[in-house]
Amino acid sequence: MDNKIILNGGKNCGWKISDHDDFIKLKIKHKGQLNSENFLIEYKIHMGFLSENELNEHIQKYCLYISLEDEKKR
Repeated sequence: MDNKIILNGGKNCGWKISDHDDFIKLKIKHKGQLNSENFLIEYKIHMGFLSENELNEHIQKYCLYISLEDEKKR
């Protein structure tokens, strides 16, 4: 399981720690609604240096990371 997490980019899913932390803060602020219009607007304001494609890839990797961590706990 740990190998799959590592291949997925580790705890930060391949992003710099600071960028991933900002992503998590926005996720919490928007109650996990990662595809909401308000989330995307704030993402563009605070993290516009990363493309929407990079965001979508990160969301996929983050969801996989959460799934792998849950599986590991069982």
